[in-house]
Amino acid sequence: MQCTGDEEYSTLLYCYNGWLRELYTEQISDFLPEDGEMIIEANKMSLSMENKLITAELTDIHGNICKLRFYLRTDYGEEASV
Repeated sequence: MQCTGDEEYSTLLYCYNGWLRELYTEQISDFLPEDGEMIIEANKMSLSMENKLITAELTDIHGNICKLRFYLRTDYGEEASV
């Protein structure tokens, strides 16, 4: 989530209709799934977190799985609180 003045914006990443999509929006409740920009063909995305390690798994249209792992930290090299 990002704050700009008094407004809060969110970036949504989700799978819809065979695509990983991204939508940057102020009103999460008013978005339609087809509004997001198509990034890459994908059927499924899952996220999990253990301690401060986030694992993202993306399944493409052929059933191949790509995994990405992110470790949460602050800008100053200190561990982020979750």
